Amino acid sequence: MFDTTTYSTRDKISVPINKPNLIITKKVTGPNINSINFGEIYNYTVEITNTNTLGTEADAFDFNLIATLSHYLILNINSVVVSGTGFFKAEKIEADKIIVPILKLGSGDNITLSYSVKIKNNIIPNIGIVTTAYNTAPYYKTFNSNKFQPIDITRNKKFTLRTGNIIKKM
Repeated sequence: MFDTTTYSTRDKISVPINKPNLIITKKVTGPNINSINFGEIYNYTVEITNTNTLGTEADAFDFNLIATLSHYLILNINSVVVSGTGFFKAEKIEADKIIVPILKLGSGDNITLSYSVKIKNNIIPNIGIVTTAYNTAPYYKTFNSNKFQPIDITRNKKFTLRTGNIIKKM
């Protein structure tokens, strides 16, 4: 007679299912981020990283890094630079955003988007100008699989430039 409660006498081990671990950081530098004025130049740096701190991170494939722009900002198109250790296509610049198509962001890899903006002359006093950097959902492959699966790992980072009392320079 067979024991019907188990089908194997082998020990079982748990195998972690590897997933990407994405982090976005955003930094803005310029004359005074808490009291901006028209005509000033501000520099943005956005970085997306697939960490390697857990030891189980999987590569992330086929997604976008997007940085929004405000209508109060004039993008210096010549200042846009994308760099890093991941694989990406050339950035796409639209009226209200910069899109970086990411082909692959491996474990421990990063991609950095840098650009500068000029504050328009039509800003008004005492407002916040919010810009956001975010990613679309990537695909990943589980261990020993040839199938790509979407995974809902979206991150975002907002930054607010604030206007104070606007000083019109003559």
